[in-house]
Amino acid sequence: MNRDPLYDAILERLAGEIDGALFQDCAQALLQEAYPSLAVMHGADDAGLDGAIGTSEGAYPLICTVSDRLPDNFRRNTLRNLEERKGPRKAVLATTTKVSNRQRRNLEAGARELGVQIVNIHDRLDFAARLYRDRTWRLKLLGLSGEPPSLSALPLRSRTGGTLKTGAALRGREDELRWLRTTPGDLLLVGQPGAGKTYLHQSLAAEGRCLFAIDQNLGRLADAVREQKPLAIVVDDVHIEANLELLESLSRLRIELDFQFTLHANCWPGAERRVVARMRLSDGQVRRLERLPRTTILELIQDADIVGPDELLHLLLAQADGKPGLARVLIDACKRHELGRVWTGEILADYLIEGRDLRLDEQDRCILAAFAMGGEHGHSMKAVASALQLTEMAVRASVTNLDAGGVIEEVTEDRLQVRPAALRPIIVRDVFFSGPRSIDHSPFWTSDLSPSEVAHVLMGVAQRGGNIQTTLLEDRVKHCIEPGVWEHFSWVSKATARLILDRYPKRVCMAAPGLLHHDPERTLPILLDVHAKRGVPMCNQSPSAESRVTEWVQGDDLDDRVTVERRRTLLGVLEHWMDTVNADPDTLAWGLKLVLYPGFDRTRLKPGNGRELVITRGHISADECASVQQLWPRVVLLLKRISRSSLGPILRVVQRWCHPDVLTTTSLGESANTLMSTAGIRMLFDLSTLPQANRALRSRIASIASWAHCDVQMKLDPVYELLYGDRHHGDDLEKQDAERSCAIRELAETYAGKTPNEAVTQLLDMEDDAKEMADSPTNRQWLLHGEISRILPDPFSWIDTLISKNAPASFVQPYIERATGFRPRLDVLLPQLFAMPEYRRLVAEIVLGLEQPANSLLTDVVDALPAIGNVYQMLERFRRLPASTMVRLLSHSERSIRVISAIAEWSVPPRGEVRPELLSAWREAIVLARNEDSYYWNNVSYRLGEILKVDPSLSYEWLASTISEGHPVDTMTVQLASTALAPQQRLELLLKMDRKAYHDEWFDCLLGDQLSLYAQWLQAADDSVRLRPLNRRVGERWKKMALMALDAGVTSTELASHCTPNFHSMIGPFSECYRSHIPAYEALCADPDERLHAAGREGLQWVRWNEERELASERRAEIYGR
Repeated sequence: MNRDPLYDAILERLAGEIDGALFQDCAQALLQEAYPSLAVMHGADDAGLDGAIGTSEGAYPLICTVSDRLPDNFRRNTLRNLEERKGPRKAVLATTTKVSNRQRRNLEAGARELGVQIVNIHDRLDFAARLYRDRTWRLKLLGLSGEPPSLSALPLRSRTGGTLKTGAALRGREDELRWLRTTPGDLLLVGQPGAGKTYLHQSLAAEGRCLFAIDQNLGRLADAVREQKPLAIVVDDVHIEANLELLESLSRLRIELDFQFTLHANCWPGAERRVVARMRLSDGQVRRLERLPRTTILELIQDADIVGPDELLHLLLAQADGKPGLARVLIDACKRHELGRVWTGEILADYLIEGRDLRLDEQDRCILAAFAMGGEHGHSMKAVASALQLTEMAVRASVTNLDAGGVIEEVTEDRLQVRPAALRPIIVRDVFFSGPRSIDHSPFWTSDLSPSEVAHVLMGVAQRGGNIQTTLLEDRVKHCIEPGVWEHFSWVSKATARLILDRYPKRVCMAAPGLLHHDPERTLPILLDVHAKRGVPMCNQSPSAESRVTEWVQGDDLDDRVTVERRRTLLGVLEHWMDTVNADPDTLAWGLKLVLYPGFDRTRLKPGNGRELVITRGHISADECASVQQLWPRVVLLLKRISRSSLGPILRVVQRWCHPDVLTTTSLGESANTLMSTAGIRMLFDLSTLPQANRALRSRIASIASWAHCDVQMKLDPVYELLYGDRHHGDDLEKQDAERSCAIRELAETYAGKTPNEAVTQLLDMEDDAKEMADSPTNRQWLLHGEISRILPDPFSWIDTLISKNAPASFVQPYIERATGFRPRLDVLLPQLFAMPEYRRLVAEIVLGLEQPANSLLTDVVDALPAIGNVYQMLERFRRLPASTMVRLLSHSERSIRVISAIAEWSVPPRGEVRPELLSAWREAIVLARNEDSYYWNNVSYRLGEILKVDPSLSYEWLASTISEGHPVDTMTVQLASTALAPQQRLELLLKMDRKAYHDEWFDCLLGDQLSLYAQWLQAADDSVRLRPLNRRVGERWKKMALMALDAGVTSTELASHCTPNFHSMIGPFSECYRSHIPAYEALCADPDERLHAAGREGLQWVRWNEERELASERRAEIYGR
């Protein structure tokens, strides 16, 4: 029951018998506003179309029906249209039936089965609203004449659209609707345009709870009240003075005629104080509509069946600016296929500036444009007033109106910005760059503007048809270093893209997305040069050339034809680029990998709160695979021109072709798998016939073929396969390893029987081949050398040969270890090797383990240890160093070497024991342990803690030294060290913590559960730190310590200044972290000991201030995204 006789009559007639042909004509006429491209269709032979809605992709049908058998009717007409016409697989349904949310879902599901998207369903309620305002069609279709009554079920302004499911427009406003239903008396809703004020009242009217006053005539309104007996009367938009006067007149009428209705009103924020005063409302009778979170706006958009693409959702969320009414305006525009005007911001401008009651004069527009020029950074009122030669008072008066209209807001205390951001280039264009009538913009280039933000606004002006010179854009962009500015500049036009390529080659990586769109043939060679690290230096802030080209090739949900064409373009550029001076084999291989790669890896920000990343990894389609496969012969020709060492990326891509299931968890289908694996086998065969195909490359190809269960015939080197080949897929791996070990031992006998020169030459040749294949899976040659060294009676001839040929140290090592049995000769050899940088570490390991090494060599080795590095790993190899060597290490000039050596002495077997003759130097070294270097400390900190926790005396010395130095060490080590201490030792250490040495976590470790020590600390500690231990989370521990402080003479006021933590550990929003402190502070306020009350009050004040700040920050993030 709406208490509106005309509206009720319309609904009643629509529920009855309706002429189908007449309804079709009516729907075509009434929906013309919603779909400007709607073409009228007449006659029986209309192929299922009762109207055709034109788009750039063709027309799709308007299906009209008066039958209550909606699913059958829709299916029949849709199938007929699909059979006889081509065009988008979409449809709009117009019906006189009332469609529930459940029926809507069923219709949409049925449409999806046909591969059709229902763009909109205009049902009985939608047409009732349209016919209510259209007297001609109301009379023609329903036989109802007359005008709407003075008290209407619908507002004066049209809010029809038919785009949202029932109740969807109220998403996020459920609390406000409940407030309207349950709060007695006159009520006021306050919100900016688009906040949803009228929708809330319209929903209330649909429940029969109120009617809209749409007539200014009090006599007719009084008659309407007597006849319709409304529970409440809504006066819309009372920020308009005429409507506010009507509201006051209704209030007087209610008193004079003893009517019982309540008054509801809504207004903009700037009029709130005036309306509240004239309505005589209390705070409880006013509700302010805040912006809604992005997630809620997204749900509202998706309710309208706009579910993608993500770029569109991001755009709509940004422009809706947290306001459901703006979202509805944008949704309706999308349904009308006005995506271009949505993107430019024209739809928003029409609604917020031209189509509302903002009433801007020329001065207001200039002021608005001046603030818009500042972009996100905004502009100050003082600068705007100066540029326009106005007083700040005049600017402030205009700003008040603009703020109330929801198009301007504060950035900081003295800066204002225009919102939504899409309005900025529109306003700036219309005021400063619209032709002869434009205002001179030069006075507005003030120093307090952000150059990058101004550049973005001006580029937006150019993209929206503004009369702006490219030279002005260039002048504003060229000094900016932000990648986003140059990327934007590249998208403005082909002319700006050419300008970047001609004049600013160092900015190409920044500007790559637009440049690749406009001119990939010129852009790709520059990016290839950058990737090769020659030619064009890359700006430090720029994204990498690799990421730019990869994103362009793989795209984001690109059409198959587009991604294949881009791969083809890249291949063509590579063919020419390979003949340039900057050509680089590794870059060529990388580019060819992108051409061939059969998958995609994409990362995008999920629409909504901005906190979720979506990572998509998958496979290109079977059609794309077939097209990419056709590029392979051209790729092979280029592969012949690059070195073996650059073929690794190509092999990995070919492996993907041989193993298509690696890229996706879903099956590609038998035909696609067959196509790819067949192409992969062909690629492997072609690679095996390349001129560069030596035994290492063939081995890698054989490994890929084995894992793909295919046989590629080629000649393999059995010795190379033994030492470097991969294990066979599917066989018993342990058995394979055992068989290989036996074979390596047999091979060692063979090589030991050869001359050293012959054997080493052959083995190093294989090693060189393997190194060229950087992704070789295994290297077993060092095992072979170990076996050979055990067979040889004299290792020195092999050592000499290996060293003369610069063999890796890992190959030489087993022979040197074997040579320790020949000390006189070894003592001559080791200094010679130590002089060679590549063998210095090997010699150091050997010398440190020798009993009685040459003193001069030991000195050289010990002195060189800091430069050699990784000393701890070196020392751990030995069961125990000779005591004389350890003495040298424990007295090393470098503190880290002393500490590492001491830790190693304790750690190696027998673990936990230190030789008596080393004990004194060892303790001195342990006391010196500090976190000087993260790599060194990560190796020793845990073992240091293990040492200290079992030695109270050593722990005390170390902690005392650490505290006195104030050098940072990790809390875990301090905690372990503290466990060994007696209470008196703890207290002595605590008292060593003065202002410079105090550390919260160290204090807690030392105090432990000995809380009584705090009372003694209070008596003797430095005044600057005695209360600092109370700067922690309030709990039982804090309370006990606080009472000790109070008993020691600390005042309640002093205590209150030390009742909040210095740091937080938390999971979740910061506001919740602060809120979690409230129960503890409330307990202090209610504690029987009144001395704690001041701390409770101070803590609650601290919590509420910080919680409010964090809530505001989190609210901004929810509305605007992160």
